[in-house]
Amino acid sequence: MSTSEIKATCRICAGACALTLTREGDRIVGARGDKTNKVTRGYACVKGLHLHDAHYSPERLLHPLKRQPDGSFKPIALEQALDEIAAKMKTILDRDGGESIGAFRGTNAY
Repeated sequence: MSTSEIKATCRICAGACALTLTREGDRIVGARGDKTNKVTRGYACVKGLHLHDAHYSPERLLHPLKRQPDGSFKPIALEQALDEIAAKMKTILDRDGGESIGAFRGTNAY
């Protein structure tokens, strides 16, 4: 299997650190800061250096899950999940007003 390197940008946060990714076949197997980048000069945080681990993790969520009464989770269709979330949010808004809901959009939601 051939190994190659790819220049990329981390998309986890607004820092957009430059990365050099190591690829074996069609799979990313390593990441390091790109020392040739004039802005980040080889720096990348631990999240960016382990993007490939998260991407290929068996624990990565690939579809919506709904908590069941016994605490377990069951796959649910995306449209159904969004409809149920919207209905619950509407109930909260109607009952408690607009300041009753807060949101977090992740670190790259700039």
